[in-house]
Amino acid sequence: MPVLWQDGFQQNKAVLSVLRMLPEVLGVPVRTIGALSNLTTGNGPIEKKRKLEIAFFPMLFYCGLDMVMLNVFHKDTVSIARACDVLLKGRIFAWEEIP
Repeated sequence: MPVLWQDGFQQNKAVLSVLRMLPEVLGVPVRTIGALSNLTTGNGPIEKKRKLEIAFFPMLFYCGLDMVMLNVFHKDTVSIARACDVLLKGRIFAWEEIP
């Protein structure tokens, strides 16, 4: 949900809650996908829009998002995605894996 909507922040908090509850409500494991760029649709300073994407991205994965559609030209967002992937894989940690 775009943050520019009148209740955008409340809607996005609700999205996080739904992601967390889906497996329990449905009683089965689920796979989820979301479009990160929808968060900052509309007018606004590009740098601040990117910061919101970067902040919200790990929250989505923490709450259970499996896949995300994102703009691969947003280098900082892609870097965070790769770092999240390293942390979630559960392998032995190595600094070299962090972009």
